[in-house]
Amino acid sequence: MWGKMITKSAVGNAGINFVKGELLKMGHIPAEVSRGTENIDLICSNSDYSKQIVLQIKTTQKKPNKWILTDKIFNIKNIDKVIFIFVNIYSKLENPKYFIVPGKDVIQYCYNSHKQWLSTPKKNGDHHKDSVMRNFKDDNEEYLNRWDLLNI
Repeated sequence: MWGKMITKSAVGNAGINFVKGELLKMGHIPAEVSRGTENIDLICSNSDYSKQIVLQIKTTQKKPNKWILTDKIFNIKNIDKVIFIFVNIYSKLENPKYFIVPGKDVIQYCYNSHKQWLSTPKKNGDHHKDSVMRNFKDDNEEYLNRWDLLNI
């Protein structure tokens, strides 16, 4: 971890800037959208501007590859055109880890994992109460460094 925990806002900004740096190294052109734009953090073009993609960046500084989302993700329009980049900045001694995931895969994972969580009783036998919180995990690192999924 980066010494002590930094604020949620600083974590998010760090993730966006790390992703922008990676995209620039690949020859892409990332552009931040205005703060408050729902479900979009960056729009990225290839070097001749012939293709663009929409990116949603989620960053954590906790050890497991797990990111907290809300059920608002189910309202994202044109989810098949959105790519999520999940960033893990747990270690100050290592480079961030990047998990590049198509939006439709994030939606499917969140739907299935939440449904399973609701159907699994708590340790005391009670049922979980529904919540707006969702999470995405990639324990097997299936999406680790899958920059090829950007298709630009």
